Amino acid sequence: MFIGVEIGGTKLQIGVGDVDGHPVGDVQRLKVEPAKGAAGIRAQLTDALPQTFAKLGGRHFIHGLGVGFGGPVDSSRGRTITSHQIGGWGDFALRDWFESTFGVPTALGNDSDLAGLAEAKCGAGRGAKTIVYSNIGSGIGGAFVRDGELYTGQGIGAAEVGHLRITPGESGKPWKTLEETASGWALDRTARGLLGEPSATAADLAEAARSGNLAAAQAWKQAIEFWGVALSNVATILCPDRVVLGGGVALQGDFVLAPLREVFSRNIFPPFAGRCELVLAELGETMVVQGALLLAAGMAKKS
Repeated sequence: MFIGVEIGGTKLQIGVGDVDGHPVGDVQRLKVEPAKGAAGIRAQLTDALPQTFAKLGGRHFIHGLGVGFGGPVDSSRGRTITSHQIGGWGDFALRDWFESTFGVPTALGNDSDLAGLAEAKCGAGRGAKTIVYSNIGSGIGGAFVRDGELYTGQGIGAAEVGHLRITPGESGKPWKTLEETASGWALDRTARGLLGEPSATAADLAEAARSGNLAAAQAWKQAIEFWGVALSNVATILCPDRVVLGGGVALQGDFVLAPLREVFSRNIFPPFAGRCELVLAELGETMVVQGALLLAAGMAKKS
């Protein structure tokens, strides 16, 4: 058996599964307390993982552990680079910490990369030779999977869709990224400004657009234009079989998918139009855990 762990900015998930990335039993979900920083998350893991081992009959039944981390990582060295949400993760040897604390071989990956791996093998990317995955949630990440293998460039990540520069910035400054202009965080700010509600979210903006609020509809349309152009640029470079869209925005279903497909098709390199399918992710909340299970199983096969 294998263990998959997701370390996010708001949630911590732990799942047990098989070599094919399928969880066995329920995935445990814990709430992260950001004020306690990275040390607080490690304390939660130190408490929770031995309980998981005990339920399985002992640590010796675990053949590997995979970790999906919510931020850029150097997977080749097993180190986190930083977290944009939780303090204390700068250049931290997370793989070594897991192995010395729990005595289980560990592999580390970025959460979006592992979500893409899971979707490629277990979800909406099944049967495709190449997929691009992008989660449009609080932030915007991405992954590229070919022949079932995750591409991570030099080992510090690749397919950073959210950091594509998509619109001009102020004079003399860099262009703004997709994440700055159209992520959940950006749309939350737009919703609060347009709707006059201090707690308004991207979902509220979408609902207002559906209900005929012209300003909200225009803001939603602009976000879709940004997403579609960014994804079409990625597809123009890689020409994947499938582009899989996950994250909270994907929960809007056809309200996002139908117009996004139109923008995507309009902007992709014309010979590729109609060859790159844009679909919604299938795996839901467990996708990073499933990707972490696959990462652990892949590590075990190579050892």
